[in-house]
Amino acid sequence: MTATAQSSHKVGPLRHFLRRHGAGYAFAGPYLAGLVLLLAGPLVLSLAMSFCDWDGMGGLDRIHSVGVRHYAELWREFTTGVNSNGEPSFARLAVVNTLIYAAASVPLGLLAALGLALLLNRRLPGMGLFRTIFYLPAVVSGVATVLMWQWMFHPELGLVNSFLRGLGVNTAGHPVLRWLYSPEGCKPALIIMSLWTVGGAMLIFLAALQNVSDSLYEAARVDGAGRWRQFWHVTLPQISPAVFFNLVIGLIQAMQVFMQPFLVYSPQQDNRLLMAVPQIYYEAFQLGHFGYASALAWLLLGLILLLTLGLLWSSRKWVYYES
Repeated sequence: MTATAQSSHKVGPLRHFLRRHGAGYAFAGPYLAGLVLLLAGPLVLSLAMSFCDWDGMGGLDRIHSVGVRHYAELWREFTTGVNSNGEPSFARLAVVNTLIYAAASVPLGLLAALGLALLLNRRLPGMGLFRTIFYLPAVVSGVATVLMWQWMFHPELGLVNSFLRGLGVNTAGHPVLRWLYSPEGCKPALIIMSLWTVGGAMLIFLAALQNVSDSLYEAARVDGAGRWRQFWHVTLPQISPAVFFNLVIGLIQAMQVFMQPFLVYSPQQDNRLLMAVPQIYYEAFQLGHFGYASALAWLLLGLILLLTLGLLWSSRKWVYYES
């Protein structure tokens, strides 16, 4: 074969790369474009906006750089508890309420999901139907579900108080529980509402339980371990990766809660359900403080990242991996 014929068969690096990987990048192209336009792009813009002032009206000529003023203002609010006008800081109150909500709802959600998984991890007729029923609320959760719970927590007509009255809770001088319409009851009501969507975590726990080897339980029974010791020394270590995963995901979701407190807001709650993400929405789209809201959003992201890293660090002491 001559040199001219050999050169005609040579394939350039770009053509070789496209021949091998072009189809994959073509299929992934729409997703990558959406990732850049709908996630990475707004993420960078929000970071830039946190160093600027803009009321959301007009063009780019109305955006003014203010440096780290918003972050300094948030730092002062979180350390002193008051804003620049001398009023109580709603940003600090929102973050504190969110932390309290996460500290209560995440452990309760894990316990509820694990309890349901243990009950459904049995070979009984119709068990598939029960698993579907308990998982279904995690799929249909939304605005309609929140409105349903709002009616259920109605002080006079709600199903919850009707059930409590049937148990005699509101007799002998006990007042009617006002739940979402009182400062004391609104946060417990929101935490109870969060248990409605534990089906996703339950499914993960159920899959982890079914992967625990029966030989481990047999060995524990031979050593004289009862049900509680089997659960504590066999089941929990074996499903600890699932516990860790649900813990991290539950924490992130709880710190970003928006729809439930936004929909059930009432002036009678005395800002007890003022959460971080609804406050970001209020500052940006109702007050026009886009720069301040962006800085608060990045502060929330940093807090979530710090808590997640803390969980990752602690997981080395209690999460068991077979490898």
